[in-house]
Amino acid sequence: MLDEDHYRLSEVKERILEFIAVGRLRGTSKGKIIRLSGPPGVGKTSIGRSIARALDCKFFLFSVGGLFDVAEIKGHRRTCIGAMPGKMVQCLKNVGTENPLVLIDEIDKLGVRCHDGDPASAMLELLDPEQNANFLDHYLDITIGLSKVLFVCTANVADTIPSPLLNRMEVINLSGYITKEKMYIARDYLEKTAGRDCGIKPEQVNVSDAALLSLIENYCRESGVRNLQKQIEKIFRKLKVRIGKLNGFSHTCQHLLCRN
Repeated sequence: MLDEDHYRLSEVKERILEFIAVGRLRGTSKGKIIRLSGPPGVGKTSIGRSIARALDCKFFLFSVGGLFDVAEIKGHRRTCIGAMPGKMVQCLKNVGTENPLVLIDEIDKLGVRCHDGDPASAMLELLDPEQNANFLDHYLDITIGLSKVLFVCTANVADTIPSPLLNRMEVINLSGYITKEKMYIARDYLEKTAGRDCGIKPEQVNVSDAALLSLIENYCRESGVRNLQKQIEKIFRKLKVRIGKLNGFSHTCQHLLCRN
């Protein structure tokens, strides 16, 4: 399943398989927090979805980039206007199971301590396997067991992550792609996805190797493939407009012939 969704990343896949194997033998994944670290666009979020699919468990995305309010994590007090439970209570309610995979996205961009509390300390209580078995939500005012939840975090850099959080994470580094790898990803993944989203059949388009190489080396010189995906989608959209115009011209000619 990991090979179906991602090209290369053999070390990352091997480490994830080791993690899954140990969890299967122990019967639980308690005590481990995976952190996928790497430049933007290398597939950190999609790897989290693939892990959930391989484990056959529910997936929930929790983005904490720029999060300053602790109540988003631990819930509001009931005395507050518009009070609501925290994200983890909402997660368990949405997925309907006690052992989902929760992807905490952009944890390196977590807000700093302010008048609304310290989100890093609240996140520590959420992730620490010694504490999250009795996680307290302020809205419900009861403890919730989160020890069966598998947490996967993503980050671009580790410098801004607080040390107590960093020490509890197991880091899996993702490097950028070279040109040859980008060519393969574009052929086997990006073109198929763009064609399916735009409603274009494979026989209607043929992007040459020279055009794709020029696109990668001159317009998409980045570590990941996010910008490359945008450029390929742009090509397919323009092609879709051209096909639509040709079909419109054909229908007009047929209409005139029928009238005559």
